[in-house]
Amino acid sequence: MTKLITLDRFRDLQAISNEDLCRQVAGEFVQQPRHVKEKCLAQSKKGGIVFIYESVNEPGYLIEQVIGLDGSNDFMLTLYRPHAIFNSPSELLKARESLVTMYADMKGADPHSFALADNYRRRMVMLMELGTMQLVQLVQQEIDPFIASGAIQV
Repeated sequence: MTKLITLDRFRDLQAISNEDLCRQVAGEFVQQPRHVKEKCLAQSKKGGIVFIYESVNEPGYLIEQVIGLDGSNDFMLTLYRPHAIFNSPSELLKARESLVTMYADMKGADPHSFALADNYRRRMVMLMELGTMQLVQLVQQEIDPFIASGAIQV
């Protein structure tokens, strides 16, 4: 039951599938001065290195950029609608840490060494390198495949 309660806080999390808009908001973020980017950053060993940035030019959209580890020189970029977990970088980091911990526990694995194949990046990735929506979906699939398929609403 605790896992379902934890997942409930992600109920309204909405990733947006629009590559052009995602690139546009990412480009806007890149143009920001360093002090703005630093305010968007949160990192921990368990939650990863993540930036969140809400667009000024496209209100109602924000990006999450999760940086790849170990010099992989890649990242996971996801476009979202605003959500409570994005209120601050620290809130997002706490949410990500809880998802990483929950999934690793479900798999009986160490969250710092558990890796999955990521077809997009074409390499094995650590849990903390995945986007938040990917983490939510992994946990949902482990709890119940019917929930993950949308047959049952959490």
